[in-house]
Amino acid sequence: MPKTDQLPIYLKLWLLLKYSYKMTGNFPRNHKHTIGQDLLNLGWQCIDLIFIINSADNEKKNGSIKQLSLKFDQLKMRFRMVAETEIISPKQLAHIYENYLYPIGDQIGGWQKWAIEEEAKSINNKTINNDADNI
Repeated sequence: MPKTDQLPIYLKLWLLLKYSYKMTGNFPRNHKHTIGQDLLNLGWQCIDLIFIINSADNEKKNGSIKQLSLKFDQLKMRFRMVAETEIISPKQLAHIYENYLYPIGDQIGGWQKWAIEEEAKSINNKTINNDADNI
């Protein structure tokens, strides 16, 4: 199992979180402590989930990856809101999507597909072992 801080998804999320800190520092005061703080909190929750997923047994990762996917979707919605309310520019949002959100989303999707396959293998192995025990 690779170290969590060396996983590509972790590195991308870390860079997104750093970018978010710089970006929210420039938010108007009435947004800095509401949606700005929301962005940061969701970013940290995603990073925390990566640590949880990476330390779990392969056949148990799927549930946590689903949680990560949900938190990440919530994070994307906050970015969309700050763009639609013109707190950030369309150019900034395009940068965020191109450099962070799309690659992270692709990695979560790939991880989820892998976890589903691992879970299926585990179920098949248990079924085979149970059948062998009954012979």
